[in-house]
Amino acid sequence: KLKKDPWDIYAELKKSLSKNDLKSIFFFLLGENSEYDRNLDYNSPAMIHLIKEISHFTEIGIHPSFASNKRKTKVAAEKQRLEFIAGKKVLKSRQHYLKLQFPKTYFNLITAGITEDYSMGFPDRAGFRAGTCKPFYFYDLKNEDITNLRIFPVTCMEVTFMNYEKLPPEKALMKILSLMQTVYKYGGTFISIWHNENLSSSGKSKAWKNVHNQMIGQIKFYLKK
Repeated sequence: KLKKDPWDIYAELKKSLSKNDLKSIFFFLLGENSEYDRNLDYNSPAMIHLIKEISHFTEIGIHPSFASNKRKTKVAAEKQRLEFIAGKKVLKSRQHYLKLQFPKTYFNLITAGITEDYSMGFPDRAGFRAGTCKPFYFYDLKNEDITNLRIFPVTCMEVTFMNYEKLPPEKALMKILSLMQTVYKYGGTFISIWHNENLSSSGKSKAWKNVHNQMIGQIKFYLKK
């Protein structure tokens, strides 16, 4: 409390999203602490306040913990925590680390009452993991049945460029814009994933925040077409 948290970028992000009239979803990680799940305590007053505040201006979803892949009951429990705090039904999810185990993960989401998932993307490369940029319903091969779980393919994620492809911000932006053109060409839905710590104005995050802002400007350009 000695100075402003540089990762607390929500007020500024809200202003930017509202100004540009862009659709957004904020995913919250509410699992128990573990090696790969190091979120804030979901009982923290600050966390509760943030969730309530964000849920008032945009859509929210659960960010199923890494540990939930081993115990399917965790997905439902984490989803219920978010619903209790926000006071609304939660139907959207995005897997931590984009971890998917086919078809187990999707069946777990369906059991938990999730109807939209935003995890269909490779963590280590940008592009089209499902070979499409359009939403589709998960097909249950075992029972030959179309489920009610709608999959929204992810086009890119900023940590892919940062940690896996090792691209500098300016080259990542060029790749993002190229992907955006492809999505527009085929009438798809451009979906990018960003983490709050990479949208701050401090350190190396400042350059990535600039990439995000330029991406938003380009999205506005396509929306006007």
